[in-house]
Amino acid sequence: MMENKIPISYSWQSCICEWGEGSVVILKNEIERQGWKLKQLKDNNHWDSDLEDCTVSNFIGMIRGGILNIDCHGDLKYIDTDGRLKNEHHTLAAYATTKKALSSWAHEPSVKVLYDSTSGLWIARVFTNWYTTKWKKRLDSNKSIVVWSSCYSANNTYGTSVRDSAGGRWRVGYWEACTESENQKTNKELFKSLSGTLHTTKRRTAGEAWNNGTGYSSNTRMKGNPWTTLCPAPMLKNRWFPNNTDAKAGKRMGAGCVLFDTYVKNDISVNKALKRESGAKIFNKRWGGWNYGGGGLWLKSFHISFDYDNMIGSGGKIKVFGEKVRDQEEGKGRGFDANRKAPSSTKANPENINNWLYN
Repeated sequence: MMENKIPISYSWQSCICEWGEGSVVILKNEIERQGWKLKQLKDNNHWDSDLEDCTVSNFIGMIRGGILNIDCHGDLKYIDTDGRLKNEHHTLAAYATTKKALSSWAHEPSVKVLYDSTSGLWIARVFTNWYTTKWKKRLDSNKSIVVWSSCYSANNTYGTSVRDSAGGRWRVGYWEACTESENQKTNKELFKSLSGTLHTTKRRTAGEAWNNGTGYSSNTRMKGNPWTTLCPAPMLKNRWFPNNTDAKAGKRMGAGCVLFDTYVKNDISVNKALKRESGAKIFNKRWGGWNYGGGGLWLKSFHISFDYDNMIGSGGKIKVFGEKVRDQEEGKGRGFDANRKAPSSTKANPENINNWLYN
């Protein structure tokens, strides 16, 4: 996902002239406090032939994003060129007063540019096959958070929903028609939880932020990997072992670990990520997790393990370097937030965890 040091997110706003951008402002404020940069793609006026930012090339380019917010209309039905009513999940991605203005959209497979007699506008309707073909593989690979501020986006009455066709590691949408106030409520609850500024950092992971729908409208639907986060952090509880209480057993040798609340890269030298500060020796440091793969790598690492020798009985201190603990995004990945709460310093110098004791 990241070709540069600051993680990029996108907001598609083809309905800004109808809905405003209150939900996008909430999103922007929270993710930028965690080191993200939001690029807003807008069409401020439906009733002309100028698409502004809402071009098909920009729409395709959103696959580079680690967070996507698609703020546009969605529907289950449409009137086709033969005058018949058809049932198919889709979004209304762009609007213009002339068909010619949408000609680049019309050349895309699984996109139909149709005239809407109610509004008097030509509309680019993007169907689920387009999202599966153009977005899904990359957004899955990016492990993106994808928010559909669109009516019926999570509805699967007539096949796979728009939300699930487009992919992503954590996916948000609505079963029925949604409102701007719903979008604002969703973005506030979700992204304030993910950034650690709500619920006293207890809901930093997407699964915890969703919390089986608590705090959201009954129309909201979320799905995906519940361990998705805006950036890595230490676990809320039991974040390292042995802790001070466990270590009171006295002189001994054993194994320890430092636990993170999301999957992290394991192609970075573990010796640079964790170091002994003082006291008892540590050795055999390694990334650990689930799903052991070939070449001695864990496919999903979420902790650093190590062995220690405390036979001298003095205990010791270790240090985790936030710059070297990064999530699994494409490219460099996002660095560590030691106190689990925005603002994070991941823009330049990710936070370190100092003096995690195992004595």
